[in-house]
Amino acid sequence: IVSHTSKHCSAHKHFIIHRCVKSFIISYCVKSTLVLLTLYTMSRKKGLSLDEKRERMLDYFHEQSSVFTIQQLEKGCSKQKGIVSQSVKDVLKSLVDDDMVLYDKIGAKNFYWSFPSEVAIVVRSCSNLFLLLTCFFCSK
Repeated sequence: IVSHTSKHCSAHKHFIIHRCVKSFIISYCVKSTLVLLTLYTMSRKKGLSLDEKRERMLDYFHEQSSVFTIQQLEKGCSKQKGIVSQSVKDVLKSLVDDDMVLYDKIGAKNFYWSFPSEVAIVVRSCSNLFLLLTCFFCSK
């Protein structure tokens, strides 16, 4: 009877130790998962800045090399570039104001386009204008 009781106590101790280890591992995994999720959500950006949206939209124009309506841009930029469709008009307006995107009204619709060669021409003409103005004011 003594040997039977000691075997029973030993088996019971192993069972308790096994349960404690198992519950510790589970709680550790849950806690570490929560910490990782918290770090992930804290490090994730809330949204894109205007400059990032401008850059992405200009990339979209150059990658597609096509002419777009505003509706096509809202759909395409939101799907492929992660720009919220509600902000496409504002971003497009800023690009048009800086002559990075050109547009023309045909009938009732506006069509927008930008090709890499046109952007290079605008940048080159701006730098030439800057040089002319610099020379003009330096000579006086």
